[in-house]
Amino acid sequence: MDRAEKKNDLWAYGITGIFILISLLYYSVNTYYIYLVAYIWFGFAYGMMLQYGRFCFASAFRDLFAVGVPRMFVGIMIAMSAFGLVSVFLAATKMETFHAGPIGIHETIGGLIFGVGMVLAGGCASGTLYKCGEGNGTSMLAAVAISFSQAIFVNVGGWFDKFLTGYVWKQPSLTVANTAMITNHFSGASRYFVGNALINTIIPSLLLFVAVYMIWPRKGFLKKRLKENNGKKSFKDEFAGIWAMITQSKRTSLAGILIGITAGIHIFVIKGMQIKFGVNNFGQILTLMGHTGDVSTKGTIFDPGYWYITTQEAQLGAWVLAGARFFFCLKMSVRSGNRRIAPIPNPLASAPISPHEK
Repeated sequence: MDRAEKKNDLWAYGITGIFILISLLYYSVNTYYIYLVAYIWFGFAYGMMLQYGRFCFASAFRDLFAVGVPRMFVGIMIAMSAFGLVSVFLAATKMETFHAGPIGIHETIGGLIFGVGMVLAGGCASGTLYKCGEGNGTSMLAAVAISFSQAIFVNVGGWFDKFLTGYVWKQPSLTVANTAMITNHFSGASRYFVGNALINTIIPSLLLFVAVYMIWPRKGFLKKRLKENNGKKSFKDEFAGIWAMITQSKRTSLAGILIGITAGIHIFVIKGMQIKFGVNNFGQILTLMGHTGDVSTKGTIFDPGYWYITTQEAQLGAWVLAGARFFFCLKMSVRSGNRRIAPIPNPLASAPISPHEK
């Protein structure tokens, strides 16, 4: 082991030690804070896996269309499929915290805007975060921009409130497993497997694997295969080509599997704590601890109970701006039913947020 590796190991041990101390400090203050400690350690795990697999949605599409390298795209499809399978167990055992967002044209428009933005920024939200940990200056600037631009954008003119309550929250919100097509033919765990895993994730992923293989690596792979087999080709070679594409980068594929499984474990743990404490939102725990000023008029905060990024950064940006008196009455402009959120929860005492309350 050279000097650089020893230095990196010391950094790793030091950061892990700091996380342990923070966890113990939170828990010593109040046992309810174990809810936050869980988020800390799952965030720690996600960061390691994202960095290990070099996960980034912007890189996935850039590498695929610009240079014809499907490695990252394949990893993302694997992660989605892995979580799709894990989610079957969570839904069947009533241990899920996931709730689908409203379906509408706003998702397509927002996706296009975000897609352009992440290409210009050099990475998606998750890629930006782990690159910040690597010391990437561009990603640090992007993270700061994400934090403050969202906080400012949702507060200007009050139009965002009107858009959410007047349009978004009126759109249907459901999963494939809850559609009549599935519920009329399947029940129990099979309903979640066929609807949410098979139809919604696994089959589309397999079709995309085949499409990507046919467009990009197939020609080169078969050329090499024909040379090895003295000009002979069979249908098995096509399967071998798809498998070679999937296993092209074992690190990315392994990271995809681990991220999908870890996301399921994360949801299971959070749901378990909600059952233990008799709550379904971290805002209720804050109220039990006396932090009533950090919750909405319904006694809740935006707590999805699963891995959710970008909105927590927006909460931090709004908190900093309000503290610096840039906005005297700055509020997180996301509705809870028909009531506006009054305070900006302290991000040091709040679970990750989401525009969906339970």
